[in-house]
Formats: sequence, C-alpha cells, structure tokens
Amino acid sequence: MPRERPKILIVDDTPANLVVLRRLLARVDAEVIATSSGNEALALTLDHDFALFLLDVQMPEMDGYELAELLTGEERTKSVPIIFLTAAYKDERHRLRAYGTGAVDYIEKPINDQVLLAKVGIFLELFNNKEALQWVLAELAQKNVDLSVEIARRQQLEDDLRRLATTDALTNVPNRRHFMEVAETECRRSHRYGHPLSLILFDIDHFKQINDTHGHAAGDQVLSRLSDTCVTALRDQDVIGRLGGEEFAVLLPETDGVAAAAVAERLRNAVEQASPVWSNGELAVTISAGVAAWGPDDEGIETVLHRADEALYEAKRQGRNRVAAGRYAA
Repeated sequence: MPRERPKILIVDDTPANLVVLRRLLARVDAEVIATSSGNEALALTLDHDFALFLLDVQMPEMDGYELAELLTGEERTKSVPIIFLTAAYKDERHRLRAYGTGAVDYIEKPINDQVLLAKVGIFLELFNNKEALQWVLAELAQKNVDLSVEIARRQQLEDDLRRLATTDALTNVPNRRHFMEVAETECRRSHRYGHPLSLILFDIDHFKQINDTHGHAAGDQVLSRLSDTCVTALRDQDVIGRLGGEEFAVLLPETDGVAAAAVAERLRNAVEQASPVWSNGELAVTISAGVAAWGPDDEGIETVLHRADEALYEAKRQGRNRVAAGRYAA
C-alpha cells in the first residue's frame, strides 16, 4: 500500500529547542517540519497534512494556547493531536488551560527523551492506522462503485438478451414465441377467474405484391410502421405480436368478442388511413382480420387462434380489408 511518511510540526521560538527536538525525532519514522512562530505554523497547515503538533507554550506574538485554539477550530486540523512542551508554566492552572484548548498531553521541560518518543510513537501509530483504514475504505468504496457498474452492465446485457429473445427485431413487438407464452398465461387466468378474453389475427393484404413491386426494404418499412400504428391504437394491457411474415396477433384481456371486433375494426381503419403517410402516397396498405373469443370448451390458446385463423380466412374470402368474427365472437 503506497504511503507517505507522517509529518510532525514543531513550533518553538527558541532555535536551540528546535535543533534538539529535530535530532530526537530523527529516531521516528516521520518527516519533521519546524517553525518559530504561530503564524508560520498556520501557514504550513495549508500546505501539509500533519499527524502531530508539538507546541511550545511561551512564544511572542501568539502563544501556544492561542495557536492550539486556532488549530482545533479549523476543520483541516481539528483532529490532529497537540502536545504542549513547556519550561515556564508547570502549575496545574496552565496544565488545565492546555487541555482546555484541545491538547492531548502537557510535557514539562527538561524533556525525558524516552517518554516523548514513546508518546510520539503512539500518536504516529494511531495516525498510520487511521490512514490505512481510510485507504482501505476508499479502496472498498471504489470496488463498490466498480461492482455497481458491473452489475448495471450485466443487467443491461441480460435485458438486451431478453429483449432479443422475446422481441421481433424489425417491428419491436413480441415475437411469436413470447406472444404465445403471454397468451397461454392469459388463457389460464381467463379460465380460472371466468374473465373474458379475445384474440385478433390479421395480416397485410397483398403483402407479396408490395415486396415484388417496391422491394423488400419497402416491405420492411410497411411492417415496422404498421406495428407502430397498431401499438398506438391499442390499450396498454393489450398485447400485439408478430407471428411471422406479415401475420400479427393481438391479445385482448378483459374483452369479449363484440368489443374485440370493434377493436379490430379500429385497427383496420387506422392502418388504411395511415398507410399513405408511410409511403408518401405510393402505397395503400390494408389488413384483413379475424376475431375469436375464449369459449367455455377452449383448453388453450391454440384453439382460439385456430378460430381466429378461420375468421381471417373468411375476411379474405369476402374481399379483404375487412373484419370477420368466429364462434363466440359474433
């Protein structure tokens, strides 16, 4: 783990004291910075992060108590331990004043080297442990961010794969497999609760002629724009799917056959009205639709789909661009 050496700031207006303390603190694993005034000390705190302050009490301009109060009042330095070193003030009153400014210790001169080194060592160890913990927490936070990004990426990948597996790429509506799964679920629900359920099956009239005359790109555009038109005309709970080629189906929950026939007619009319807009007036696209409703004898969607297919065939037999209803839907 990369780590800078902790820094100790000594503030003492006596040069000889600074020399002695520098020499003594050379024994610990720390960078020692020394200054002779409180103002210079405050300026140094703007450029350095210190692990410990060693302050003389009696200094001109600003004494150690005043400096300590300023240091403990700043967000940047308020948690840095302060040890007072003094030869002049050895009474209890000054000791209490020192602790009142936020100091953690008050050592009288002459200084016992072993005592000072032991106390400095303790605070350096605390500082190093705090730095190590902060580094670990920062690393953990970054890993959490990376994990969140990875989870989001995988979720997006799963969503994309699910969409590819369930959605028709050209029309952006459910593909046959997904539509049939939804339809079977709705059939079971309709059977269990006795709720109405209907199905519309429709395809595009003379779609092969559109492909042959205008090209497959034009045919693809018709399929795409038609699905958009139908989605807009349907309710949120209705499900439209592309079963294959130009054939589509619409599942209508909570809808009986009569209402479903009205929906089919609305779709037919919407396509007929919108198709000239899709092709700048070059195409007149129409659909034929068959409607079937869930009956009491139906066991699954296939039987309803079969009746809708028969009704679709009847709509085409009658001339196309129309809606026909099967049994239970008329």
